[in-house]
Parts: sequence; structure tokens; C-alpha cells
Amino acid sequence: MSKFWLRLKILSAVFIGSFYLVLSQSMAATITVNCSSQTIENALFSAVDGDRIEVSGTCTETAVKIDKNRITLDGGGSATIEHSGSSPRNLIQITGLNVRIENFASITGSRVGISVGLGGSARITNNTVNNSGSHGILVADNGAASIDGNTIDGNGFHGIRIARNGAAQIFDNTITNNAGLGIHIADSSSGEIRTNTITGNSSDGILVSSSSAIRLSGGPPPNGPNILENNGGFGISCFRNASLEVSTAQVFGTGAKANSSGDAFIDESCGLRLRGTAVGTIEQEGSVTFACFHLTQGKLRIVDSLDECKEEETGLTWDTN
Repeated sequence: MSKFWLRLKILSAVFIGSFYLVLSQSMAATITVNCSSQTIENALFSAVDGDRIEVSGTCTETAVKIDKNRITLDGGGSATIEHSGSSPRNLIQITGLNVRIENFASITGSRVGISVGLGGSARITNNTVNNSGSHGILVADNGAASIDGNTIDGNGFHGIRIARNGAAQIFDNTITNNAGLGIHIADSSSGEIRTNTITGNSSDGILVSSSSAIRLSGGPPPNGPNILENNGGFGISCFRNASLEVSTAQVFGTGAKANSSGDAFIDESCGLRLRGTAVGTIEQEGSVTFACFHLTQGKLRIVDSLDECKEEETGLTWDTN
């Protein structure tokens, strides 16, 4: 098993085990924060490992720094957090282990909405992360995160950026209208990306580069592949010695919903691996067709059958197990 996929499996195990531990700890307390008169920063100062902080109202914070372990920050579906002060900062800064950020109606940072780094780990689920000055979510510097069920919209640069040995599982998110890429994975980082809707971003939907590795996957209903539509660049780009594994056919926009530059750009340095149903069916305006990656043209090419794709394309690693 490769080091990359071992790391992802360890990440999953850590999340599952740690959240079970939170439920079982009788010492953990629940702290309530009403942002009309209280701050999350003060609550975190008095919190201990394993505490749950339930937030209500509109919170104006200079920075929410979480360096303790197993902290849950819950917005209850309606609370919002926005940055205050003149200095640009990452709004929620996570360096603790197994932190959980959930159920916020809006998180808006002057620079980054949520950052996970310096070996920290988090699950970020069911939030709207919007209108930050730079990235919506940043996982970097040996940080690890599970990012699921969020709306990441209208941020000043990338929707999600994984960088500098970061690792993430990214699934069931809606990533739209960001001024840069939908998802950017770079600098020896890794990720698994599935069942996201990635639309209307100014550049590529997904870009992997600089010796990083990602897997694009899907699953049975209600899960499915990633949907990449109306992005200002390619749907997917892979270059600079990155690795891309595709285990389920991805859905690309067509006609008025097409990505501006094409479905995919794969340069000769990209290690591309297609597995299982990666070249299976792609829905296209109500019909079903076969498709495969075409290294020369750098995009998906529609073909008449799966066999034709295998016979005519070269330079690919096929695995139908």
C-alpha cells in the first residue's frame, strides 16, 4: 500500500476513533456562547480538551484559535462568525487535534475562513464558508481535515486549498463562485475528492500539482461522482509531477454548462491511473456515452465504446478490478 493512501486511511481511523472518544468522556463540558454579549475567544480560553462550545448569534472575532484537542464548535445551524479588526487574519485557526467545526450559517475571514495546520486535524462539516478575502478553507503544514457537507462560495481566491504536506478528504460539498480554483492541491499534499458539486469558479474546478496526489471517486446513490460545470478553466488539471487516480467517471458540464477551457488538462508529467469504472458512463444532456482521458489533447474524448478507448489510447495504466 502506498504511503499516500495509508495516510488517508489513518486519517479516517483517527477521526472515527477520536469522535467516539468525545462521546465517551464524562469529564467533557458544554459551554454556551451568545455572541450578543460573549465571545468564542473567551470561551476557548477557559475550555479544556473535549469540551463542546455551542454558539448563537452573530460573532465578531479577531481570531478563533483552537490549539486544544477534541474541541467541538457548533453553530446550531444559524450562528455566524465574521472577522473584526484591521489586520488580515485567518478567522478560525486550528492547530489542535480532532477538532470539529459544524453547523455555522456563515464563516467569513478577512484572509482565510478556516485554516488547519501545524499538525492539527479537524472535521469541518455542514457550514457555509463564504466571502473570505483569500481561501475559504486552507489545510497546510502537515494539517489534516475531513471537509464534508459545506457550501464554499464567493471567496476571494480558492474555495479549498491543500498545501505543504496537507491531507484532506473532501466530499459532499458545494464549491461555487470562488475567484480562483474550486479545489487546489499542491506542494506534496494529498486528498480524496468525491460527490462534490464544483461550479462557476473563475479558474479550474480541481487542480493538482507539485508532486501532490489525489483520488477522484464516487459511490452508489445518494453518493456519486464529482460534478464539474461552468468553471472558468478546465474541469480538472494535473501537472508538475502530480498523481491523479480516477476510480469513478466524473460528470463534466456540456453545452451552456461546459467548463471554459475543456474537461481536463493532463500534462506528460502527471501520473494518471484509471481504475474500475473510471472510463464508464458520463451523463451528457440526457444520453449516456463512454469517455476516456486523451493525453495528447489534454481532455476527455467521447468514444463509441469502452473497448475503443482501451485500444486507441496509450500511456495509461488500466485496472478493471
